[in-house]
Amino acid sequence: EMLLSRNTRPLRSIDMGALPAVAALGCTVDIAYNVLALKVAGASDITPTLNCRAKGKSNMRIQLQLDDSVTVLDTPVITRDYPPGVSKADVYQGLGQLYGLAGSGMTPFPFNANKRGLYSAIVKASECVNTQSGTLPGKYTVCQGYVTNNTDGWRVDVENINGVNLTF
Repeated sequence: EMLLSRNTRPLRSIDMGALPAVAALGCTVDIAYNVLALKVAGASDITPTLNCRAKGKSNMRIQLQLDDSVTVLDTPVITRDYPPGVSKADVYQGLGQLYGLAGSGMTPFPFNANKRGLYSAIVKASECVNTQSGTLPGKYTVCQGYVTNNTDGWRVDVENINGVNLTF
């Protein structure tokens, strides 16, 4: 049987038995493309999905740091599927957790003397997060807030560990 293309040139017939193989190859190509795109975006733990796509993981961390060398307190790493990645709401929740952990008495952070300054630092970091329209892949500090009325150098860091985050 002959098929006609739009310009009416004859085409060879398509072996209908080959369509599952073509479909499978197409799925493999789709997955490979998605894996490559996720690697470029810096996602981790990339796995194929049932719909011929791939998903990865994006991670962010919120830290209370003293100067540039001592991390005093980390919230648990925030991990989300990518796409879409870690959201602004996830980070706001993590900043709230950080305040609670800092006040727990289980860290060397002088909470009672600095709770207003820490609150101010969290507000500054939150305002910065709110202005973000997506992070670049890689590990770096996205936003900071310095604890006010403190001469020791305490600060709150919002850090991108991997993936593209804060897009929503």
